[in-house]
Amino acid sequence: YEIRPPILDDPPAVAKLSNAMSMDETARAETSVEDVLSQWKDPERTLEDEDWVVTNERAIAGYLELYECPPHTVFEFAGHVHPGHRGTGVGSVLLQ
Repeated sequence: YEIRPPILDDPPAVAKLSNAMSMDETARAETSVEDVLSQWKDPERTLEDEDWVVTNERAIAGYLELYECPPHTVFEFAGHVHPGHRGTGVGSVLLQ
């Protein structure tokens, strides 16, 4: 696996990953490519410093989002691992 900042070609794969997780957990797919793009184009976000994807040679296996919560110095994050890649170390890579 390789970890890198997301690129503007990644939103379809990130939406697919998010929906695979949602289907596995709640049987509902709720994330669109437009949702991902809207988040990434937020002027308050620095994509290359706040988001990461974990890839293998075929697909995005994991995704991590870091949120700053102004005016306080609080950071929150959300990590996502594709159900087909659970137990392979992707989550550990995201948390490094």
